[in-house]
Amino acid sequence: MIPNAPLRAPDGFPVLASVSVGPDQEACCLWTANDADPDGYRGAAGAVTQQDATGAVWLSAELSRPLPRYPMVQPHPLGWVVVGARCDRLEDNALVFDQGGQLLAAGRVGDGVEEVYTTHNGELWVSYFDEGVFGDVLAASGCVRWRISDDYQITPEWQLCYPDMADCYAMNVTDQAIYVCPYTDFPVIVIKDGRSTILENDDVAGPSAIVTDGERMVIIGAYRHPDQIALGTLKTGRFRAEKKASLRVEGARFKEINRLCGRGTRLHAFDAGGRWWSATLDELDV
Repeated sequence: MIPNAPLRAPDGFPVLASVSVGPDQEACCLWTANDADPDGYRGAAGAVTQQDATGAVWLSAELSRPLPRYPMVQPHPLGWVVVGARCDRLEDNALVFDQGGQLLAAGRVGDGVEEVYTTHNGELWVSYFDEGVFGDVLAASGCVRWRISDDYQITPEWQLCYPDMADCYAMNVTDQAIYVCPYTDFPVIVIKDGRSTILENDDVAGPSAIVTDGERMVIIGAYRHPDQIALGTLKTGRFRAEKKASLRVEGARFKEINRLCGRGTRLHAFDAGGRWWSATLDELDV
């Protein structure tokens, strides 16, 4: 993986609380004023930034409402969506802000959030880990598409129907299709036009990210080999790994990486200090 420009903190918010990747392969960051984290940054003042791989900051804003617990951020046509991974039963954990950081809407999207991604047209895709799947009715399906309406209501619009769902380990969201890889059997589920197709996978268990162009796929991570990349194809109703290798991160050891994001055909890696690497599907196919 090749290094990009490091993440740039906004004035007054030097601590990186979380980082994700938007639909244009940009880094979407949440920042706080100090690194004290007694409860997943819940109640802390926050700021958001979007920047590209060259270090250019597209947007930056201080948020008008404190952060939810273990927050993640994504861009949205309205501005920003901030989602907290953990929440109580009566606690709003999805906050919608305009580009200037003013709160537009708040709602609850369920406890146990694993990953949050948006599309260019504003679809909000949320996946869930086991404590949500088994502990919160909103998260029971493991993967939900949420709608943010014109009157700023946040409501579920589509839910995955997969009875063996226990934990959605990895998710990749594009404008054309969504790919998830859930525990326990780790099939690759392709979601397109409201329909899901289940592809068998006997080659990788315990993934942390997936990268695909719809025909080729790289599954990153496995239980005993977190740095493993398995390159294969989506053919004949299954994912078939054709070769496996170790992920190489230029200028760093893999154990320094604390965040992996698969977005379309590109894999992104981040460390706690704000260093950022990326690689395309073609670059992973070596």
